[in-house]
Amino acid sequence: MTMGLTVGTEVSNLLRAKVPKIMLPPTFESTSTISTLRGGAVVTQKGPNPAVATYNLYHKHMPHIAKFFIAGFVGNTLFYRIIQMMEPKVAALFPSLGEGNLSSATFLLSYLVEIPFQHVINAALCYTLSSILVNPSDPKQPKKSRYLQTLAYTYATYVNAMLITTLVKRGLEEAGIGGQPSFWISVYGVGVFNMFILNRAMK
Repeated sequence: MTMGLTVGTEVSNLLRAKVPKIMLPPTFESTSTISTLRGGAVVTQKGPNPAVATYNLYHKHMPHIAKFFIAGFVGNTLFYRIIQMMEPKVAALFPSLGEGNLSSATFLLSYLVEIPFQHVINAALCYTLSSILVNPSDPKQPKKSRYLQTLAYTYATYVNAMLITTLVKRGLEEAGIGGQPSFWISVYGVGVFNMFILNRAMK
């Protein structure tokens, strides 16, 4: 647990340092204030927030399957980084693990650490962030309750996928397909399953 929390903190710091802030839906910030200098005086104008406008266009025109693969790419890139951070920690904690077992154990633990981040990434890039805060079938549901509900759905979906993905990855490694190819084939191979399940859960 301590190792997972440590890696989670490291990932949060990594996101703050290297990943731009996720654009918020209009319910959070729909206007922007621009101050310009004209004739020696500061003129302040209010207008539509360009970030929100771009966010709305993205969700309006981007096909859902494309959005899911974009979110998957962002999440899986983060997942791969978590694996790199976790592997030496797992190896130090369990020195008797063989190479194959070390790879599988690191993969499983990293998967569990990454799920809360993927939950937010999916919301932002597939459904809008408000989807994990507002229940369309029960608008009076508290935001915290809705967030925990959708997080539980995401964990339930990804834990099942995690077991399948780990078996696929291990099979590929035993067949001589290791490293990055086995990682990307296994996570994207099971990604379609995740898409269909999460689409039902987010409604």
